[in-house]
Amino acid sequence: VTVKGVEDIDVEVEIGEERRPGHEGDVVYSSTEIFEFDSHYDRQLITIPGSAISDKMTWSVNTVFSSGIHDASLGDVEPQLKDYKWIKFAINSDYGVADNLYVKYPGDQNYAGGDNQPSPFEGYTAYPNARLLDVQQLIERLQADKRDGKITDASQVAITAFVDENLYITNPVTRETPTKGNGHLVLWKDMVDKDDRLLHIVTDAAQYSLDGNSSVVRSLYTFKQKSIRTVFNVGNEQLETAWGLEAVMETERLLPGNVTWGTSMSDGRANTMGWMTGHKWNEVLYTSADNAHAMQEDYNRVAYACLMRNRDLNGNNVVDDNEVRWYLAAIDQLTDIYLGEEALDVNARLYPGASAIAGLGGNTPYWHYASSSAENNNPWVFWSEEGASRGSFGDSNGKNGSKYAYRCIRNLGLPLNKPEEVPTDLVICTDNEDGTYTIDLSRLNTKALRQYPDGGGDLPEHDEQSPNNLPRMSFLVDDETRAVDGNAPRDFSIERNSGNWVVNFGNANAWIFYQNAPAACPEGYRLPNQRELLIMSTRMPNDAWKTYTAYREWWEWTKPESLSSKATYMCRTGFSMNGQYGYGNNREGFMWSADNGVFMLQNNRSETGYVRCVRDLQ
Repeated sequence: VTVKGVEDIDVEVEIGEERRPGHEGDVVYSSTEIFEFDSHYDRQLITIPGSAISDKMTWSVNTVFSSGIHDASLGDVEPQLKDYKWIKFAINSDYGVADNLYVKYPGDQNYAGGDNQPSPFEGYTAYPNARLLDVQQLIERLQADKRDGKITDASQVAITAFVDENLYITNPVTRETPTKGNGHLVLWKDMVDKDDRLLHIVTDAAQYSLDGNSSVVRSLYTFKQKSIRTVFNVGNEQLETAWGLEAVMETERLLPGNVTWGTSMSDGRANTMGWMTGHKWNEVLYTSADNAHAMQEDYNRVAYACLMRNRDLNGNNVVDDNEVRWYLAAIDQLTDIYLGEEALDVNARLYPGASAIAGLGGNTPYWHYASSSAENNNPWVFWSEEGASRGSFGDSNGKNGSKYAYRCIRNLGLPLNKPEEVPTDLVICTDNEDGTYTIDLSRLNTKALRQYPDGGGDLPEHDEQSPNNLPRMSFLVDDETRAVDGNAPRDFSIERNSGNWVVNFGNANAWIFYQNAPAACPEGYRLPNQRELLIMSTRMPNDAWKTYTAYREWWEWTKPESLSSKATYMCRTGFSMNGQYGYGNNREGFMWSADNGVFMLQNNRSETGYVRCVRDLQ
């Protein structure tokens, strides 16, 4: 990548020659190391050599609220730059911690300038004068210690840097906390999907051009943090709350652990708090380890991995409710990430690709996610290689292997003291009270919407990776469930086949005919694509799906009885890896069982089902 103009700025600053008027800006050269962080809480151990500490030492910041190089000659920091306190520094020796270990976070109240001492967490009471420092306080402290002879050129100062999550409640410039509606904190809209924020520790004072419009500095350390990603439409003025996700999964896949307590399909925070709140931080994490992302062996599981994205904010070593900010995604939230994945950069998407998995040492295309949702003590699992198939842990484990991917989610706009309040749903589903349903996706990022309407006819043949598999802004769901031959739905029977009970749909047609049978829908309607069926299956209520009555044969029961069951529904979308990576040649499309909630890849061409037709509205 070539950034034009940087060399011209350098020349203008260094020798005073303005080669190209208009090429202006602040150029920072990172001479030692760049530390990159995701959007959640994190920490980094650094060492500053005494020889780098001088009266010229300063810092630079670049965020959505502040950008520039601090110039000590201009006096106080605040009139110049206001958003620089998102990293707090703990000098290891102040807390009696070895140079190769991390200081355990001593609590927000330990920030210098307050009256409170470090929390009574074990060991810190012996260091009552230890304080967390912002970057300006850190540099002032280092310079003072150098002048007083406490630091020499031969010294090595070990420092633990605590990086805040990249989410603001209060505007650091205006000091205001903007709210809307029911106390919703709406500043998140200025923070998500933005450029990385940067903080530089600079060894020498900045050099400025003659006109003062350009500068060059050389950074000893650079801290670079990503913004929160989201699939929500930030431009929707009615949207006050949402949720976002981290940019990547930072660890390897992990054993799932016990997530069977989570009963909600959509509220991952409530699920996660159920098994995480009340634990001791140092029981789960190595809080003073030589690894920033180390979990204790017994807790090195998906169930607890998101705790690494959080922080012991009050320093009492107990995981409190308001400290569970980043949580394990519920199964519906994983599905919604897939619905909006076109709005995410490639690295934030759920499936790394079969070729990438092969490069990681995998010999199958399977890449399954553990969710925080469970039903009857059986966790729900997300099958990302199939787009967004969902099934039970028991069905997944034999294919995926023992270790699972995961994603950590952060609620946006919600006060943390109201755990019962959930973010706004990504989808608006309206019961029109005539059997039809209107699906409104105005809260979904517009990049994840299909750019052209269906024209009143069927969508072209496509697979799950195609733009034809995106929804429009809104669509209407037909009032009637139809068999694939276009007839009205009928009762079905359950028959004995090789010792197993199987469903017989009468004259319902096989899959190969079904996928090419737009006549199954009335005029102006069509078969839904995979994402549309996913939306319908997760938002339409259970009683919106027809129940069919099945009768067992007289020789099985001593008296006439019936069995009720929900039907299986199919969609238009094909499967991109059909016949590849170990898949057979007949894995051609997707189906959803309204009876057990499983969304899956069809197994063979003989499978049959029903369809709920749709048409675009906008």
